[in-house]
Amino acid sequence: MSKVTIVIPARYEIYLQETIDDIFNKARGDIEVIVVLDNYWPDPPIRDHENLTLVHWGGRRGMRAAINAGAELGKG
Repeated sequence: MSKVTIVIPARYEIYLQETIDDIFNKARGDIEVIVVLDNYWPDPPIRDHENLTLVHWGGRRGMRAAINAGAELGKG
């Protein structure tokens, strides 16, 4: 089965951890999740997962740039 990459652009997302947890709990097969944090750090920090990649940008670049960056990093 092919790997699927899910890219989540994020800036001040209230339910980010819940979204990530839901993806890993409900997904089947080989997946990876790439979260691009656009000029913020979630508090509390995102819990680590072996198929989770966090990318932090120090400045605001916007949703489209975050999606493109995540897509370039993805292996799916």
